[in-house]
Amino acid sequence: MENLPLVLQLALTVASLCIILLTVCLVPLLFQLRNALIKMAAELDETKAEVDGLLAESRELVRHVNTLTGNLNSRVADAGELVDQVRGFTARTGQIADGIGTMVEIPLLSLFRKAGLLRIGATTFFHALFHPKANHNQAKEQ
Repeated sequence: MENLPLVLQLALTVASLCIILLTVCLVPLLFQLRNALIKMAAELDETKAEVDGLLAESRELVRHVNTLTGNLNSRVADAGELVDQVRGFTARTGQIADGIGTMVEIPLLSLFRKAGLLRIGATTFFHALFHPKANHNQAKEQ
């Protein structure tokens, strides 16, 4: 039984050496892990600050795009109204031109026909006036 306390002492000594060895290995690892976590937290803070800046700029950009889109939509609507007005004016102008064409075309065609008949009559008159013998011979032949 005397050996039992010696074996127990030996087991306790080996266990304490294992605990010391584990502590010697784990403490530096834990310090390295702590330092890495501190660096990671600092980098995350920097990244968060950059992302916050980008987020603010993105929001401002979206606001400007929305403003530009609203302005563009109002300009397009104004252009659509202008096109509709121009179409209305064009249609009215076409109707007026058709009406004037109808009013002027019929009298002008009639005038041209009468001028043509007058020219033929005047030509025949002057021909008969200045060439009476030629007309007389033609009348006998017929």
